[in-house]
Amino acid sequence: MKAQAFLALAALAVSAAAQVDPNRTMVIVNGEEIKAEMYYRRMEVLPNVGRKVGDTFVPATPGFMTLQQLINETLILQLAKADEVYPSPEEVAADMVRRAKDDPAIKMGFDRLGLGEDLYRYDTLVEMCRFRVITKGINVTDFEVEKYYNDHKHRYFTIPKRLTLRMIALDDAAKKAEVDKDLAGGMSFGDAARKHSIGISATKGGELGDVPETGLSPLIKPHINGIEKGERTGWIEIQGKHLMYQVDDILAAEEFELDADLTRTIRRRLMFDKGNATRPIAVRLAQLRKEANIELQGTPFDDQIKSAFGGGQ
Repeated sequence: MKAQAFLALAALAVSAAAQVDPNRTMVIVNGEEIKAEMYYRRMEVLPNVGRKVGDTFVPATPGFMTLQQLINETLILQLAKADEVYPSPEEVAADMVRRAKDDPAIKMGFDRLGLGEDLYRYDTLVEMCRFRVITKGINVTDFEVEKYYNDHKHRYFTIPKRLTLRMIALDDAAKKAEVDKDLAGGMSFGDAARKHSIGISATKGGELGDVPETGLSPLIKPHINGIEKGERTGWIEIQGKHLMYQVDDILAAEEFELDADLTRTIRRRLMFDKGNATRPIAVRLAQLRKEANIELQGTPFDDQIKSAFGGGQ
């Protein structure tokens, strides 16, 4: 469901053009302004863009993809009304709060793109209708939720043990002696990384962040296993590079508690999976697209709409 929300967000980013002042300056290049009008007109028909359908890349302009997305969303809203599961404004407002709590990145994405509250409300409405159409008449028991949680606890509901790492990377073996001398003289590992290391992490004192123990490279893991907090490895040679790691911290594995929020999330996931298996929305939408009365309005994308939706007037 998150992937679908992201696709809708991407489409809405394009459709927001009419709400932006066309005279707004988007960027200035060597003193020359690029205005919003040119930006959106160019983006609408940008070539070499498309989406992957199965294993095939299908080229399509952003303008057409946006119209296609909006037509599909309109059909979903109409389907929800036909199924008598269309939410009230109060229900949409409550779900907007829930989504922002469950996945702050969705709301943050709208805010960062400047799409506004109305488009966030619209996206929430579409997702609610999609979910309600798929899950109409579907029930999931507490036992099913608890079983799913226990069966998938280690895979989905556990943060694995993590190591907070720093790294010094060299491409010249002769420089190892300089690093060893600085470290023996009391220079911190971070300062030594800034002075000697190659690569992007050097500017941050070699910081690699919190790395899951399960995500360590098999070539590195044997050298780090058993190292305590504050200790470092010896030199490790891999593909012509000379690496040294320091373990700044060790964070124990953590399990997510099956609280009310996680129970609700799992229940919704199971409802969605059950419903989509018995009455897949893709099949229903495909039939609706065939039956839809789509009146073409002379856009540059009329031929593509005819091809995609099998008609149009």
